[in-house]
Amino acid sequence: MPVTTTHPAYARHLPEWQMMRDALEGEAEIKLKGEIYLPKTDGQKHLESAQGQAALPLYQSYKQRAKYPRWVIDALRSMMGLVSRLEPEVVLPTRLSYLESEATADGFGINDLFLRIVREILTTGRVAILADVDDAGR
Repeated sequence: MPVTTTHPAYARHLPEWQMMRDALEGEAEIKLKGEIYLPKTDGQKHLESAQGQAALPLYQSYKQRAKYPRWVIDALRSMMGLVSRLEPEVVLPTRLSYLESEATADGFGINDLFLRIVREILTTGRVAILADVDDAGR
């Protein structure tokens, strides 16, 4: 089985994860995806079949006028605000104490890692955490 093979559950959930990520990006991303989220109306389809490319400005105008409320990002921000008020209780052995300030590959501490995990769980309902150890055992 090649490395690019995905689990059936992954393939089944991928469209809803992508929808959530698009929703969090906001109106510009929704409009960029075009007919995925802003399907053409029956009238627009009929006109397009009759007039071809001449009817394209009608859909472009429709898409430009569309408004996408920020409910998803606002809800995520509210939930993240509630979670970030609480400080996670972390008890680390002495040899892992460096994780308090360097828990991620890009140099963030364990509290920031916790918030990243919470955001991903709120976005997709799951998160994978992978550990890597360097030559120094960190």
